[in-house]
Amino acid sequence: MQLMKQKVEAKEVMRMIDNRLSNITTSYHYATSKDDKVTANALAECKWQIAELKMQFCDLLVEQLNSSPQDIEQ
Repeated sequence: MQLMKQKVEAKEVMRMIDNRLSNITTSYHYATSKDDKVTANALAECKWQIAELKMQFCDLLVEQLNSSPQDIEQ
């Protein structure tokens, strides 16, 4: 799997997650303004799941930083 072999910076991953959250938030606002409750609920759930992914990614980064403090000093 080529994706797993690529080196992607953490800040780039966070940027992609934040952009997706922003897009979903915009879509959610459109759905609520149209009173489309089904779509709004689906987007709210999607946003929740992506926010959870972001938190898990942050936890992973913190765990990696805590496990190798000598790499930070270099």
